[in-house]
Amino acid sequence: MKKYWITKIKWSLVLVWVISGLGYAQTDGSGLAAKANEAKRWGFENKGEKSGWWQKAATLSNNGILGTGISFGNQLDDILHVGYETEWAIPAQYEKVAKRFEENLAGVQLNGRVGFVDRYNRFIIEPQFEPVDKLAGFSRGLAAVKKDGMFGFIDKSGNFVIPPKFEWAENFEENDLAAVKMDGKIGAIDLKGEIVVPCKYKLKEMMTKLPTSNKLYKETAKKVEADRGNGLYDELLTKIEEAGKAADMLVMDSLYRTPVPADSLWSVPMRYEEIARVGDGFALVAQDDKWGAVDHYGRLVIPCQFDMIEYMPEGEVFAVYKDEEVGLYSWTGALVVPPSYDRIEPFVAGTSVGWINFEHGQIGADGLVMDDLLDRAFAKAVVYDEAGMSAEARVQYKKILSIDPTYAMVHNNLGIMDIEKENYKEGMNRLKIANKLDPENKEIEANLKQAKKDRRERRWNRVEQGFMTAANIIGVAAGTALAVDGVKNGGGDVASIGQAVSSLAEGDVAGYVSATSNMSLAAHAGDGGNYGGGGGSGGGGGNNCAFYRSEIKRLSSRLANGTKANAGRKGSAAGKNAAHSISPDLADGATAGDYRVIHSSDRLNNTYAKSLEQMQRKARQAGCTF
Repeated sequence: MKKYWITKIKWSLVLVWVISGLGYAQTDGSGLAAKANEAKRWGFENKGEKSGWWQKAATLSNNGILGTGISFGNQLDDILHVGYETEWAIPAQYEKVAKRFEENLAGVQLNGRVGFVDRYNRFIIEPQFEPVDKLAGFSRGLAAVKKDGMFGFIDKSGNFVIPPKFEWAENFEENDLAAVKMDGKIGAIDLKGEIVVPCKYKLKEMMTKLPTSNKLYKETAKKVEADRGNGLYDELLTKIEEAGKAADMLVMDSLYRTPVPADSLWSVPMRYEEIARVGDGFALVAQDDKWGAVDHYGRLVIPCQFDMIEYMPEGEVFAVYKDEEVGLYSWTGALVVPPSYDRIEPFVAGTSVGWINFEHGQIGADGLVMDDLLDRAFAKAVVYDEAGMSAEARVQYKKILSIDPTYAMVHNNLGIMDIEKENYKEGMNRLKIANKLDPENKEIEANLKQAKKDRRERRWNRVEQGFMTAANIIGVAAGTALAVDGVKNGGGDVASIGQAVSSLAEGDVAGYVSATSNMSLAAHAGDGGNYGGGGGSGGGGGNNCAFYRSEIKRLSSRLANGTKANAGRKGSAAGKNAAHSISPDLADGATAGDYRVIHSSDRLNNTYAKSLEQMQRKARQAGCTF
């Protein structure tokens, strides 16, 4: 393998990534309410532990390997290639939702009715209650709901334990008390629904928190705790617990599906252009020539933004097609893997076959590759890259990153491609990502070090040029001052100053210096001075000549070194080709990458030659010797 830093890492160095597990199953406490601005609907975002594709994508998030200290601009989308920013545990499809899951259930409002869903978005309690200002889950096995304009409390079977008779109510606190409102005033009830703190407070906080008025509430809480310990609520608690067990069994059973009514499209809104039933209570719907999916409740499980959707009942997933690429969504509507495969075959026994550029491999229900498919796709991308087919290579590399955003070697190769195109910032960022993803990889480490070295050289060139420009400006300013002073003293004229300023505006520094120098000499003729273009060991030009000589020396050195180095590369390529022609099986000829480096070096040397010629011409015009 070549040691020169722009060498791309070959497929033989690839590490095989094996990560399994369902990407859409959420752990307890992971679902938090979130609103989708475009849809203006609410769902639940996974803020907890990531898995599957999202675990890989999160590695490159602002809290992961990209870090908040690295500014990528729009490059984050380029790295993830999807634009998905939110991991929806439950997609945004509700008018209102509870802030979080409590006792594994959350209240949601759909079509003006309130029900309770579990983390798989299954209705454990069907939507049947009236809307309220603030939704919640369950507490102490009960939930406050509104029916016929009044509030009561249901258990997890959906049956009322405390009849709806209050003007307002909130869920029970840990002290087994719940705030309720009667006759416009707030008080508290116990688990039996009996008012144990009189309804006489304007605000709940006055009853529970203000030291001047919360004494009764605190004493009542102690009494209820004692009564519970004495068995006063045992019979009631047993009924609540029994009702909760059946619901909890459904929640824990990941295979459970909400029963589908005979008319499985009874509540699908009629705003869609096309509706096609696909079984299991799902239907594909079209809007503005884009397809999505709804369930029999009318919930938009998958937004209408895909060219085509296919339901795969064996895997309980939806295959979504966008720009001739295929991705997967779970039956709950959670993204499994973004559109990135060329083809995904139907699932059998929990696995499928995914295709990338005529290479196929086994993928799991989480959409992740289970064999070396990505390695083979990477090998093809490298072949494209070395053959000079950079556009094809980039497409292949980005397919791989869409499936596995943590593939370090792809970031490395894309980074080098960016640097070769003089997109230095993007290239450096890619190499940094690759190094952080695989810090033990010596090739990536060497590439990053060389890129940093080259960056320092580029920075030094800018600083060096800045110093020279500053020195030149100082010399120009001195010449201008002398010229103006000469005009004041009767030498030169204002028109000459105008000509000098015009030369400067056109970027002709030599013309500017020449004009001001001549004006200065004319103004100070006979005063014995040695200004601007007069005298000096350099034979004319003053400070400006020093600048020209320095630049000519630097460019001559760069051109000589570059020409020598590229002559060596050309000789090496010729030697490889000669050896290959003699023994094709034993020696490889020069690669497309070799010639790409030679070609780039030739262009750079031509640039040096043109710059040197221009600098020599300007020096001669200024009357300088070199």
